[in-house]
Amino acid sequence: MAGATDFDNLIEDYIHLAFRLDKHITGLVDAYYGPDTLRSEVAAEDTLPLERLGGMAEELEQAFAAYDNLRGNFLRRQVQALRAQIADNLSDHHAYDYVTLIHEMLDVTAAPVPAAQIEAYQSDVRKLLAGLGYRQELDTAIKAWEDDNRISGERLADFCQREVGVLRLATQKRLPYMPTKETATIESVTDKPWGAYNWYLGNYVSRIELNRDVPMTHHSALALLRHEIYPGHHTDHSIHERICYREQNRLEVSIKLLNTPDCPIVEGLADVGYLLLDQHNRDNQAEQLHRSLSDLRRAAGVNASLLYHQDGGSLADAIAYRVKVGWVDERRATQAMKFVTHPLWRSYTFTYWAGGNLLEQAITAARKAGQVDALCRLLYTELLTPTMLRVELNRLGVLIG
Repeated sequence: MAGATDFDNLIEDYIHLAFRLDKHITGLVDAYYGPDTLRSEVAAEDTLPLERLGGMAEELEQAFAAYDNLRGNFLRRQVQALRAQIADNLSDHHAYDYVTLIHEMLDVTAAPVPAAQIEAYQSDVRKLLAGLGYRQELDTAIKAWEDDNRISGERLADFCQREVGVLRLATQKRLPYMPTKETATIESVTDKPWGAYNWYLGNYVSRIELNRDVPMTHHSALALLRHEIYPGHHTDHSIHERICYREQNRLEVSIKLLNTPDCPIVEGLADVGYLLLDQHNRDNQAEQLHRSLSDLRRAAGVNASLLYHQDGGSLADAIAYRVKVGWVDERRATQAMKFVTHPLWRSYTFTYWAGGNLLEQAITAARKAGQVDALCRLLYTELLTPTMLRVELNRLGVLIG
């Protein structure tokens, strides 16, 4: 087996490959705070053909296979995902069917959400609406509840500032190894396919963009703050930078790539990581309604994605499905399908769905096993794929289905 220096060289090759592929797949490199020389070396090159990058990726995957440990296994699987993206682009998106592509890229199974599960979400929404006093026809009741909780402008800014402070304190209590000088700023944007985005800049700094085109309630705004800042992406990136990159000199941590097996863990943790906090339910019934409605709409989004990409349904079919099953109006359904049909994001909905389900199971099981602190350490200070997380959970005695 090669020594440590050879392994470090392979990691540099991995970063070079990612930046080279980013010239073909714009946005693949989501964040980078490693040595600027690695990025500038690729920037100075001519764009290499995808066929050549495919050969480089194949050699790199085989090289990482010689390192049977967490780091080697993670990097091998990441490169496998890059190979899949290369093949997909070389074939004009015909190398794989949609379900196979998702498995190759994300290490999750893209299965439709069963009708019984969707009906359970719908039943919960009906009951919770009635319990909160919204007993009109369903569409009217949902609109009335959302309108009553709508927030924008200065009220949204004040709400975010207040809630970020509360979440930060709760996150510091759960994760005492979070950097003390981390900072996240919030800006408003428009005309984006997503609701919010974390741009991690390194040095424990994030810029959060909130899309004003997406209507927000108190509950959806709180969910976005949890997802993007505390204890979500900003927290995740900051701790990884501090412990893995700065203290352990793990160069691979400095680059974040989209549509790779890292993403279901990162997005799942961002979605449900707040369940790790001691105080996460402050408005129980309304919180449950927001969660059930979000789960329903995300489930409808999963099935709409499969309808459009796997089953040959039209965009109009997918929008109509989201309206009928996910209980959203046509404007919101159309906005949501912009994400699903975007070249970079067309598979990404499964990072939230599969990743969120996996991480919620892990958190629930860790609480039962008395292993919450160990789970936090694993999630916030290691790089994992869904398959690797399951193996590590078993090692901790945290058993999930």
